[in-house]
Amino acid sequence: MTMPRSSFDGLVDTRCVAAAHSLPSEHRAPVAAVVRASTMSSPCSRRSLLRAGGVGLAALLLPEAAEASVFRALSIEALVGASERVSLVNALAAECHYQDIAGARRIVTDTRVRVERPIRGSTSESELMVRTLGGIVGNQGERVDGEAALVLGESALLFLLRLEDGEHGVVGMAQGHYPLRADGSGLRRLRLSPRLPPVVRANGVPASARLAGLAIDAAAQLIREARP
Repeated sequence: MTMPRSSFDGLVDTRCVAAAHSLPSEHRAPVAAVVRASTMSSPCSRRSLLRAGGVGLAALLLPEAAEASVFRALSIEALVGASERVSLVNALAAECHYQDIAGARRIVTDTRVRVERPIRGSTSESELMVRTLGGIVGNQGERVDGEAALVLGESALLFLLRLEDGEHGVVGMAQGHYPLRADGSGLRRLRLSPRLPPVVRANGVPASARLAGLAIDAAAQLIREARP
């Protein structure tokens, strides 16, 4: 996996492994490409406010990789079926730290988010911890191809599942992450995750084709009506 030199310095390919126990076998991808760099952009390079810890990403869902950087598309029904909750959240603060994953020491990012609007599933918590693969610790960085990239201060729709340590992972990585940004008229609409990789269509219409460009009310209706 090669990334542009304009984005990273001194790239070295590594591998990061995570199990996907809750999706049907046709949607599983236990291996995802990771790049390591001495400098890269990350919320952790701006703030380090949250606790470290946790027991790993054994339950993080990864869409099946058709090639090194091409993933099998997930429908709204598939995302909803694998999610414990779907929420509109705002990223408040983040911390990166090392975590043992599948026998290897990897960097993960824990982001504290405020729940602005529960869409589907549990509504009891006002704040959540969301863990994503990759980040920066000191002068070392790791980036996972296709992972969700939460931006501090930005609202986003997330499809979430609970990890073994009580934190949450984003179902389908970038396929389960939709930033909410204003269009030219000032109306906030869902956008594709900036790290969404190329996807190949599988069963059903990809969620990205149905959700991107919608206002949150229209997206919420589609998600609530979805039958996994």
